[in-house]
Amino acid sequence: MAIARKGVHKKITKNFTQHELRSRSLERGFSDGIEDFNLDDDIIECLQIIRDYYGIPITVSSTGRSPKHNASLKGSATNSQHLYKNGTAIDFSFVGMKTKGTKGYEAAIHYTHQMANKGELYDLCFEKGLRGVGYYNSFFHIDARKQSHLSTWGIGARDMRLGKTFNLDILTTLFNKDDEDGIIDAGHNPIVKWGILTLGGIIIGKIIHSGMSDHKKR
Repeated sequence: MAIARKGVHKKITKNFTQHELRSRSLERGFSDGIEDFNLDDDIIECLQIIRDYYGIPITVSSTGRSPKHNASLKGSATNSQHLYKNGTAIDFSFVGMKTKGTKGYEAAIHYTHQMANKGELYDLCFEKGLRGVGYYNSFFHIDARKQSHLSTWGIGARDMRLGKTFNLDILTTLFNKDDEDGIIDAGHNPIVKWGILTLGGIIIGKIIHSGMSDHKKR
């Protein structure tokens, strides 16, 4: 376990500091928040693997949460992996991913494809302990929950699991919608058309959901 603390810019990994991986609960006014907490080493390694794979900046939006903070978020699991007692979850986004044509946007599309199709990046992260992947409008969730299989959920998860193809334009639309940290809107999106997933105009295949469950809580 690694200690993450606000204001401490000592690096935990090559690209992430204690401050970047800090809990935001105190900052958001929750009295049970703490200044430092222990974050699981495996999930930190997974985040660094993703950062190395794409070579572009990543913004961390959520790690550890206090019980009051977690309870305030609509749809969050009562035993969320973000809770201090678990400390195995990170929410992140690629810088620029909401703007079509940027490296961040292309990385987000490619990341979704890699995770859903159990590609090379999936293998690297799963080997390090990745066991939870969530897809949201403006960020991604990863965690190292203690189980043998991968759980996935979020935008289009059920359709991906059934082998339907995923349209790039869907993600373009969804990336431009803002979510509050932790808000779950999986399954509440408009009906969308399905198509072939492309990256930079090149067809890279269809996304097939790789998870064992379709739950909406994390």
